[in-house]
Amino acid sequence: MGMPSAPRSVLLGAGIIAISSAATALVAAQMYRVAPAATAPALAALYLLKVLVLGWFLLFLGAPPWLAPRVFAVTVLACLVLALAGFAVLTRGVTRQDAPEPAPGAASSAVEHAHDDAAAAPSVPPARDVHDGQAGHDRSTHERRTP
Repeated sequence: MGMPSAPRSVLLGAGIIAISSAATALVAAQMYRVAPAATAPALAALYLLKVLVLGWFLLFLGAPPWLAPRVFAVTVLACLVLALAGFAVLTRGVTRQDAPEPAPGAASSAVEHAHDDAAAAPSVPPARDVHDGQAGHDRSTHERRTP
């Protein structure tokens, strides 16, 4: 390619961050739709995969001879900041709950309802051990019971 090293370094740095960020966004969105509880483990596995793949490129292929390290580093940092800002905007938009405002008397009636439920609930005393008056789980696990 007849392109100077600085623009090539910018394109490489921006491309790496764009691919990495797009993979994160796609996996997060898909996993949240399919299995929300598995989203965090899937993102952790994706992070491990990205570290392994980029580490393999770094260790076995090395940096290309045309790479301008300072331009590449500044581009990567700037793109990371932009990607994080974009993720913050996406996250805020996805997680925002537009709940209706409660009616003025709703808060007091909810408190009264909770009080009524607590008064109606049966009271059960905690289980006691007949040997020493202590609850059974308070005894050391190494002590033996004697009949």
